[in-house]
Amino acid sequence: MIPVITPFIEEGYSFVYSDDFKQSVLKLQIDLKALLDHYSLQAIGLLKCDITELSQFKITYNRVAKILRDNACEEYAVAIEKRVLEVEAELLAKTAL
Repeated sequence: MIPVITPFIEEGYSFVYSDDFKQSVLKLQIDLKALLDHYSLQAIGLLKCDITELSQFKITYNRVAKILRDNACEEYAVAIEKRVLEVEAELLAKTAL
């Protein structure tokens, strides 16, 4: 999930990032990942919808999972897909009563 910090600012130019800057960016990336790990998985667990919204809910969050997967966030993508299935199962169980 954490992108590599390339040594050059832009390819073809001799400008480079300083070591201090690269360390600052790396620390920011690590802190951001920790925040995402802590809060994203909690937030995903809170996702829900009404039975009338289920189709759009599935479309929206399957699209979100694809975007996350495309951006190397497999853990979040899997968590969202699993939550979508849980929400669907809960709603269908309620309608079966």
